[in-house]
Amino acid sequence: MSDAIALRKREDTAWTLWVVQSCIAICAVIYIWMRALSIPHCGLDCDTKLLQQALVAFFWTALGLAVLSAALLGVARSRLWLWMIPVVGLGLTVIAAFVANYVSDIALRFI
Repeated sequence: MSDAIALRKREDTAWTLWVVQSCIAICAVIYIWMRALSIPHCGLDCDTKLLQQALVAFFWTALGLAVLSAALLGVARSRLWLWMIPVVGLGLTVIAAFVANYVSDIALRFI
């Protein structure tokens, strides 16, 4: 009986971390999208194509990582390391957000 409870706690923790990963990904996508809306400050000097590519690439990366994490959580239901799947997904999402932000800075001529 206690093994079933421990397994359920691991699954609950992993899915909670997946929700955190998804929420942070949504917030980061909104932030990068808001960066794309700040084009008027530089007029015709901005690289709008690069800015749009950074936004689209980050959106699909964040979505892909969230879907992949959910799929892996469904497959590896009873593993001890189940919580690591969304943590790795969260880390990769944050790294991708920093990269997209840096590319946005380049496109907006801040760097």
